[in-house]
Amino acid sequence: ILIDQEGGRVARLRPPHWTGFPPPASFEGGPESAAEAMALNPMNPQAHNLLGMVYSDLGMPEEAEFHFRQVLLLHEPLSPLCVNLANAYKNMGRLREAESFYRQAHYLDPNNVDGLLAWVRMEEARAQIDRAWELLERVPEDRKDAPGVHLVKAALHRRGKNPDEALAELDDIERKHPKYAESAAYLYGRGDVLDALLAFQVVQEAHH
Repeated sequence: ILIDQEGGRVARLRPPHWTGFPPPASFEGGPESAAEAMALNPMNPQAHNLLGMVYSDLGMPEEAEFHFRQVLLLHEPLSPLCVNLANAYKNMGRLREAESFYRQAHYLDPNNVDGLLAWVRMEEARAQIDRAWELLERVPEDRKDAPGVHLVKAALHRRGKNPDEALAELDDIERKHPKYAESAAYLYGRGDVLDALLAFQVVQEAHH
C-alpha cells in the first residue's frame, strides 16, 4: 500500500514487498518511539523506513536520508523507496541527487505516478517548466485524468501565467473528483495556485 507522494510524502510499504514488521505505536513520541520499534530488529528495512517517515514528517531530511539509505542497503531497490530518498534530497536542496533517484524510481516502475509527480514538482520549483511538462507526458494514459495530475497541471499553467487553463484544471478536479477536492493536499495546492493567480492579476492591472 502506498500513499500519495505528490507533495513529497513518503511511501508506506507492506507485504509482499517485504516481510511483516510488528506495527509500532502511533509514534506520538516522535523519533524516540520509532527508534524503539527499530531496536526490535535493526536489520529490518521496514523499521528504517518507519523511522525515515517520522523524520520526514518532522522536517528533518538529513536524518530521514540516513534511514532511507539504510533501507536501500538492506533491501532490493524499489521505486517508492527511491522516491523516499529523492524527496529527502529535494528537501535538503540537493537537487542533482534528488533527480538521480527520481530517475531511478521511474526506471524501476514507470507506473509510479506519485513518484513522477514529485519529480515534476521539483522541476516546477526550480522554474524548469518545459522539463516539467516533458516529464508529465510520461504519465500512463489510464492515469492522465487522476486528480493529482490535474493539480500539477494547474500549478504549471500558473507558472506559465495561463490563468484560464489553471482554473480549468481545478474545475476538472472539483467536478470529476469531489472527494479529492475535500482533501488537504488539494486545498493546499489550490490555495497556492489561486494566490499566485491573484498576485499575477494585481501585477497585470498595475501595468494598465
